[in-house]
Amino acid sequence: TYDRDRSGVIEPYEIGPMMTDAYKTINKSFTPSKADIDSYIKVLDRNQDGRVTLPDIEQVVMRFLLGEDYGRYSVKETVTTVTYSPQVQAQLDQARRIFQRFDVNNSGYIDREEVPAMIRETYRNMGINYEPTRLGMISYAVFCLKKKNN
Repeated sequence: TYDRDRSGVIEPYEIGPMMTDAYKTINKSFTPSKADIDSYIKVLDRNQDGRVTLPDIEQVVMRFLLGEDYGRYSVKETVTTVTYSPQVQAQLDQARRIFQRFDVNNSGYIDREEVPAMIRETYRNMGINYEPTRLGMISYAVFCLKKKNN
């Protein structure tokens, strides 16, 4: 765990190893500067209280998984007023079937416990045997958001 002092807050001195590990997951070597760490903290501190906590990191991951509008929509909502072309409708139907396959607990969300199976299956379909770790998923999500915000 990166919260070495178990304070519930990931302090700036604890962020450097997190960043280094995030880059390691994509086979890159990286030693963050103070400016890099400050930038990373800005990305992670979702509620802008000056602290990085587990809820902040969870929000970053949710934003990564659900996109920019993660806070506005629930997967349980259904839009009934939009009509799509048959091709688009077929793709949406396929996406819904895939979603239902991985939403094992039928919560209407892909929960953090369900994400590894989805990633594992995606890689398997590409012919790659990959076992995702929770840290790897979080690190990659944070890395992608940082790249997206630059």
